[in-house]
Amino acid sequence: MKKIILFCVILLCFQVSYAQEVEKVRMLSDKVFFGGSFGLQLGTVTLVDVSPFVGYRVTPRFNLGLGANYMYYSNSFYDYKTNVYGGSAFAQFFPLEMIYLHTELENLSTEYYDTQYNLTREWVQGAFAGVGYMQRFGKRGGMYLHVLYNFNYTWKSPYNSEWVIETGFIF
Repeated sequence: MKKIILFCVILLCFQVSYAQEVEKVRMLSDKVFFGGSFGLQLGTVTLVDVSPFVGYRVTPRFNLGLGANYMYYSNSFYDYKTNVYGGSAFAQFFPLEMIYLHTELENLSTEYYDTQYNLTREWVQGAFAGVGYMQRFGKRGGMYLHVLYNFNYTWKSPYNSEWVIETGFIF
């Protein structure tokens, strides 16, 4: 009889331990999200932009994340082609349910012609801040649109101006 009681107690302990592990995994998967944007322009000027990211919900109103960036640019009129690549880190704060403040640091390897018309590759940093809108689809998914200002904009930047408008999806 003692062996049966001991066996039941041990089995119960393993069951409680297993349930706690399942709960931790479920909580982590609820906090991690993925997303990104994709852009495509075809013609004399061709642009392909792929920017996936992974984020973590620190609190229901505060997110942190890391992203990768890749852009292919081609201008057949000038017979020019280049690849831009790099990464970014971002933070988001939601003062309202669908409105958020967004900050992002970006480091991109870009090519440009210097003052002596030599093709040069250099890492260019961007420091962005702005506001965004998130339209949620169900519990995890959504579409976002944000307008950001690049406080570190230079003529070497792959963007055409200090202002950047991005849209994409999360899931």
